[in-house]
Amino acid sequence: MSRKNPSRNEADKEWHSEPIQTFIDPDGSRIKEYWRMLRIRKRLFFSVWAMAVWFTSIPTEGYAQTSQPRPTFINERSDVNQDSRVDAIDLTILLQDLMKTTGPEVITIDIPNLPTDARPMRLVRIPAGSFLMGNNGTSRDSGFCHCENCDCEFPRHEVTIGYDFFMSETEVTQAQWEALMESNPSTLGTAHSVGNDYPVYYIAQNAIQSPDGFMARLNGLGQGEFRLPTEAEWEYACRGPESNPNRYSLFSFGDDEDFNMESCNLNSLLDEYMIWCGNHQGRLEFAGSRKPNGFGLYDMHGSVWEWCEDEWHDNYNGAPSDGTAWTSGPSSLHVLRGGTWLGRPWLCKSSFRFGFPPESRDDDIGFRVVLEVPE
Repeated sequence: MSRKNPSRNEADKEWHSEPIQTFIDPDGSRIKEYWRMLRIRKRLFFSVWAMAVWFTSIPTEGYAQTSQPRPTFINERSDVNQDSRVDAIDLTILLQDLMKTTGPEVITIDIPNLPTDARPMRLVRIPAGSFLMGNNGTSRDSGFCHCENCDCEFPRHEVTIGYDFFMSETEVTQAQWEALMESNPSTLGTAHSVGNDYPVYYIAQNAIQSPDGFMARLNGLGQGEFRLPTEAEWEYACRGPESNPNRYSLFSFGDDEDFNMESCNLNSLLDEYMIWCGNHQGRLEFAGSRKPNGFGLYDMHGSVWEWCEDEWHDNYNGAPSDGTAWTSGPSSLHVLRGGTWLGRPWLCKSSFRFGFPPESRDDDIGFRVVLEVPE
């Protein structure tokens, strides 16, 4: 008896059967990637299409000289903000959506002996650009210096960083440190937060930059030349991209102006983005446990202090304007940035800076790394 040819529906069911799907794509990653790329291409198509529509709808001189209405092309998909007009605003929203879909460029550093379940070392690309470094000069952002009789966040000055660089998306973790250094210094302090994905702390700058220190061993992997961020690079990355409306607020995520900067009471805005004296519950939290800033960097406020390359200066008079490290000066201290999980809000501001001996360490001092983009 001859076998009846299967119908189209039956053939489709047979093709999509579980054994075949498992054979050609065991974990489903291929089909997921296919649909992800399809969504990106779709958004890009509509972005370009909206741009074309917008250009064709720009009024000509003839329209400007008459009372004729500006031509528009209305479509449910192209009119993104539903204002009955397709224009540059719709295009901007689409392009922003595309950027959110694709995200910043991120690279992963292969660290031998890093536990498979530990957070990998990922670095985010920070584009070249300019910004205003220092205190914004408002009454709410004043009087916060750890040195006596100094204006440590002044004068506010423009800095232009003329190169892209990569910055680690979180502080270096204990697992990342131990994989290279074969020991965990965080166990030598009060040991309040010990585990693979906690930020490494109880770190002196000398231990990072010594000839056999962490940075030397990381560079020995042959995946680039790593170093500490300069103070200007750190603040530039902390404040986020030029499009960030809160770039020059006290924090990169904004400011609750009714909240006391000396307070350790709970605050919903601060709690979303940083670990500080108002929410730490007696210990650190895992790296990256709060929301990132506009560049995709986590824990730029609170968590642990972060070492920078620069030596301490009481103010910015004579500071470099190109983003390089400021290493000439009378002080024996080096710069720490970002604040601490033990700190009050004013210690965690984007502009706050602190000086500390490079040979010293504490239970709330860690670091992150940067990598310059090869020319």
